[in-house]
Amino acid sequence: MITGIKLLALISLFLRGHICAQTGGAPDALQVLSQQEPNLSAWALAPIEQSIPDAIRQNIIFLREDLLDEGKTKPKASLDAYRLAYQLCVSLISALDEREKMLLKAGYRAIQANVVTPATNQALEARRNYLMSWPQYEREVQQRSDLLRVNEAADKRKVELALQDMKLDWAKRVGELRANLDALYIKLRAAVRG
Repeated sequence: MITGIKLLALISLFLRGHICAQTGGAPDALQVLSQQEPNLSAWALAPIEQSIPDAIRQNIIFLREDLLDEGKTKPKASLDAYRLAYQLCVSLISALDEREKMLLKAGYRAIQANVVTPATNQALEARRNYLMSWPQYEREVQQRSDLLRVNEAADKRKVELALQDMKLDWAKRVGELRANLDALYIKLRAAVRG
C-alpha cells in the first residue's frame, strides 16, 4: 500500500526523471513549479477531512528557495516570472498554514461541543423518598438511562454540527484561496512563455 508521502516521493522522482529526459539535464525550479502547481494547489486546498502528505509544506519551501537561487544565479526566464513563482510558493504555504489552523480550530470546536451540560436528573431526584418501592426504583433507573441516551445523542449531534460548520467555513475560504492561486498561476505561465 502506497502512503501519501511515498506517492509524493514517487511522483517527484518520476517528474524529475521525465523533465531530465526532456531537457537533457536537471530540471529547473521554475519548470518544476510550473508543472506541479495544480497538484500543489489540490493538496493545499483539499477538504478538511482529507489528509495530505506531511512533507508537502517542506517541499514547497525548498522549491521557493531553489527559485530564489536560480533567479539570482542563472535565470531561465524573466525576473518577473521568478517574482510570481515566489509569490505563488508563499501563497501555497499560507494556504497550508490556514488549513492547519482550521484543523486545530475544528478539533477545539469538537471538544468544546462535547463539553455540554447534560440534562439534569432534578425531576427524578425530587420524586425520590425513603419509602420508594421496587417498581418506582426500576422506573427511575429506566428514566435515567433514557435521559443518558438523549444526552449522548445530543452531544453527538453538536459535535457533527460543529465539524460541518468548519467544513463549510473551509469550503468558503478555499474558493477565495483558489481564485488567488489560479490568478498567480496564470500570470506565472504567461511570464514563463513570454
